[in-house]
Amino acid sequence: MLHSKMKWLLKENPQPEQVRRLAEETGVSTFIAQMLIVRGIDTAEQVEMFLHGTLTDLHDPFLLKGMATAVERIERALEQGEKIRIYGDYDADGVSSTSLMIELFRELGANFDTYIPHRMTEGYGMNNPAIDHAAEHGVALIVTVDTGISAVDQIAYANQLGIDVVVTDHHEPPDVLPNAVALVNPKIHDCPYPFKGLAGVGVAFKLAHALLGRVPEELLEFVTLGTIADLMPLTGENRILVRYGLERMRHSTNLGVRALFETADMKLPQIGSTQVAFAMAPRINASGRLEHAMQAVELLTTRDVAEAKQLAEHLDALNRARQDIVEEITAEAVEQLEQKIAGSQDGLLPKVIVLAGEGWNVGVIGIVASKILERYYRPTLILGIDADTGKCKGSARSIDGFNLYDALTECSELLDHYGGHEAAAGLTMERDHLAAFEARMISLAERCLTPEHEMASVEIDLECKLSDATVAFIESLEELAPFGMANPAPRVKLRRLRLKESRQIGQEKQHLKLTLAEGRMELDAISFRNGPLANLMNDEAVLDLVGELQINEWNGRRKAQLLVQDLAVPYVQCYDGRGIRNPLQYIEKTHSAWEQAGRSSIYGPKLQGVVASDSYWMQWDVPPLNAEIFTCLVYDREVGLRPIPGMSDQPHVELSDLQTIYLIDLPEEVAAVDLILQHAARLERIYILYDNMPTEDCLRVPSREEFKRVYVDMMKERSWSAAENTFIQGMKQRTGLSERTLQHVMNVFTELGFIQEVSGRVTIVEQPQKADLTTAQAYRDLERKSAVEEQLLAVSTAQLARRFGRQSV
Repeated sequence: MLHSKMKWLLKENPQPEQVRRLAEETGVSTFIAQMLIVRGIDTAEQVEMFLHGTLTDLHDPFLLKGMATAVERIERALEQGEKIRIYGDYDADGVSSTSLMIELFRELGANFDTYIPHRMTEGYGMNNPAIDHAAEHGVALIVTVDTGISAVDQIAYANQLGIDVVVTDHHEPPDVLPNAVALVNPKIHDCPYPFKGLAGVGVAFKLAHALLGRVPEELLEFVTLGTIADLMPLTGENRILVRYGLERMRHSTNLGVRALFETADMKLPQIGSTQVAFAMAPRINASGRLEHAMQAVELLTTRDVAEAKQLAEHLDALNRARQDIVEEITAEAVEQLEQKIAGSQDGLLPKVIVLAGEGWNVGVIGIVASKILERYYRPTLILGIDADTGKCKGSARSIDGFNLYDALTECSELLDHYGGHEAAAGLTMERDHLAAFEARMISLAERCLTPEHEMASVEIDLECKLSDATVAFIESLEELAPFGMANPAPRVKLRRLRLKESRQIGQEKQHLKLTLAEGRMELDAISFRNGPLANLMNDEAVLDLVGELQINEWNGRRKAQLLVQDLAVPYVQCYDGRGIRNPLQYIEKTHSAWEQAGRSSIYGPKLQGVVASDSYWMQWDVPPLNAEIFTCLVYDREVGLRPIPGMSDQPHVELSDLQTIYLIDLPEEVAAVDLILQHAARLERIYILYDNMPTEDCLRVPSREEFKRVYVDMMKERSWSAAENTFIQGMKQRTGLSERTLQHVMNVFTELGFIQEVSGRVTIVEQPQKADLTTAQAYRDLERKSAVEEQLLAVSTAQLARRFGRQSV
């Protein structure tokens, strides 16, 4: 068994009649109609807008409260030649917004400059020193992009210095709004604008639309970058803006965009929302995380080819450095967490993960928090500690059911500053408050989080067969693109696919490549960052999978491929390791593989039984394996398994609790194995590690005719040396019975008085008493041992898997 890491939530299929009607009314396929309905798009008008909405369908920018005032103030600055400052933010949305505004003001002939605060030294948002700097440089008007809605004190300070401020933002407004000349934000409570999901760059685009009196299509690439990077919903206006923006990007004349994708080794015609999210956005963000975000702005607004190439290469190098830093801090964070778990009283993962380290780069700790959350699925807070000041600056990420902002509010007396929302937040605090803060956060989580909360979920659009996974089928899904937040790529569930091949790929073997089969059909699948799972699936595994169907293009060939998001083996797995030279070493290696894959400590206790005969364990005074993880057991014909008497440091364990069993010795009878399978109710995997032998050497019970043939052979020989093997070898050739079977036959004849050994020679007993073969204990021993070898040794891996593996209930 291999558990899924997430709860699989299959969406309810709409009524066939509803699907048919929508398909007829709109001309889409029934499958696309079904997909639209489960996404809440269930009328012909909604379908038309979703699939075919155009730029003419965009809302009037003057529906945004404050837009008319903002336009009037900017136009006055343009007419009077006043100095304007664009005040942006250091993330990809802020960079996109700033770049868009630069291009707009260039076109308008404005007298302007640009300012983005430094992430490390200034932090997020407006600050008074930056406003002083604006005053010193003669700035009369500040136009914010992607920031400013919470800058109550800072804007008041700007007003004192005689600087007007126009705010364009999309973040949640506070209860008290700043006293700016104009506030343009669709989320302001009385703003009548119909679409609330604009990114910061989307609001800036609306300002450009209003100032120019037309839809500025030339600025759509900036909107696309910021909207996707900031994880805004790709519905409503955002869908139209991004769809048109991606099309422009595929033919981009922006030198920075072209250079960035060239550096990422991506062709413009292939650009989609995925490429923007995972190739473009991280490189743009890297400048603000490690150095200064103005480098990314310069890249997106340059008119010089050489400068674009140089900046793109620099951002690419910064992104690689960022990845290295993230990996380093993540490794340190994981080690710190594992030490916490090991040192805790219960040895369990805490309800809230709080980790802090000196020198941890605060520009990337948000990424680290996301990685830790993805691995352990607990609310996670990662803090970088300034060794000189003792100040801690942190980023937090949460799970469903735990509101971060509310929790931080409960801890406010321990914090210098905090902000954010229920899923993500930032905070600063003194190092001395860390322990109390961690305890408080865990206590809050214990009140509201249940085991149900502590498992991520994935929504599945439909269940399909492998035969459905064709290139044509996948191409039809593109009607629903672009994909992103609130409009994810369709997720499918595939059941009972046979694993034909699994292997680890990537420079560090961190990814998993699968070949899946159903009948004669095959499908390739890839699962990122799950390479260790290759060691956890046996050769006969049958998988259930959830993922996104894609088209893989290689050397001109186009094939269907599944991008796996989660997988499971929903029955007891049997691993055939017969003949392993060092089973104890193999056991430790296998346990490490489960640990590495993050699958050993998520579901229930670490109960693993290592089973061998009494004689095997007699050579050890103490358990040869870590007694906190493994329990050494002996076969028992009455109860299946029992602990070893007298061996120290062995915890009490019930057979019904065992999740993993390693058989390193053959049992004396099959009944012991049957009892194990009958009573090990929580069994998930069983490893067969006892010695193997060729089938022809296994014991079997000869027929009466074969017994008679052996006896006739002995009568002819009359007498032979017990020490020499010549007679037995000859009999093996004549009867076809194995040497081991013949030795047991001799034991039967000896017990029944048909032969005897005297002075090292075996001789025939003259005129023995008649006896039934089956009455001999040696015969019953042969029956018992041959049954064990017939069912547990003289079988194929597939037969062994069928015997020990079983479907889960």
